[in-house]
Amino acid sequence: MDGRRGSGLIRASQRIRRGWNFMKKLLAVSIFGFAAAFNSFSAPTSAEQLRSEFEAALKAGDTNAFLSLFNWDGVSNSMNLYLSTTIHSWSEFRSRYPTNQLHAFAWLHPLPDDYETEGVINGIRYGPNVSVVGMMQGSLSVDDNGTNTGWDAEFPYGEKSGGFYFAGTTTEKIYEPKTKDKILIVEVNSGDISDNSPAFAGTYAYVQNGLEIKKGIKGKGTAHKISFGDYVKSCFVQKTSGGTNLLELEISEDGKKIFDSQMVETNDSISYEKKN
Repeated sequence: MDGRRGSGLIRASQRIRRGWNFMKKLLAVSIFGFAAAFNSFSAPTSAEQLRSEFEAALKAGDTNAFLSLFNWDGVSNSMNLYLSTTIHSWSEFRSRYPTNQLHAFAWLHPLPDDYETEGVINGIRYGPNVSVVGMMQGSLSVDDNGTNTGWDAEFPYGEKSGGFYFAGTTTEKIYEPKTKDKILIVEVNSGDISDNSPAFAGTYAYVQNGLEIKKGIKGKGTAHKISFGDYVKSCFVQKTSGGTNLLELEISEDGKKIFDSQMVETNDSISYEKKN
């Protein structure tokens, strides 16, 4: 590639990124400004009504109607940035296809067994502003020259004062962190998503702000746990069904893989312990 042309493409890419960053901030400010007005709307009185109104908003491409389904009490700015990104991807998908060919659906799902309503990142506790009872998935799909192409997103929803809403995220500063938290990922994978994929269960521990935190991990076929802290201290996982089906444990910190068991054929447990 010609050097001048290449540098021009880089500059163009940087301009696009700067433009999108600006648009995210602009959308976030707009969302924040609409929040008070949205809270004056009459909230759905059942999970099914919430689902129906979400599906209608998807079909119409009505982002304002979508935002009105959230509870905005005490919502943090980080929530606004997340929603602005969601709305951008939704709008971008709709712009690529004729709207009369798009199919929109919304479904109610139970909460996953290991769903956590709160989390702490860099000394800030994040939590929902409603009593979360389930997850709602929204989807747009289209037949693109014989290939089914789609966009989807999933949101926790719940009840507050007799109304049903998508959960807003609130924040509370609980301590001043000693160091910036890393993104800690513990992943178990069998490479098998069939009905015969192995089930497994175990525990892992990580350290956050000098404090050791222990959590469970279980699943069938695969499981992906994300935490925030200093480092992963240990992990233990073992198959509970699936015979000699393969199983693998991977652990990474800030995108750097620190452990990979490779695929294990036996029924022996897989263990990781951080070396001092």
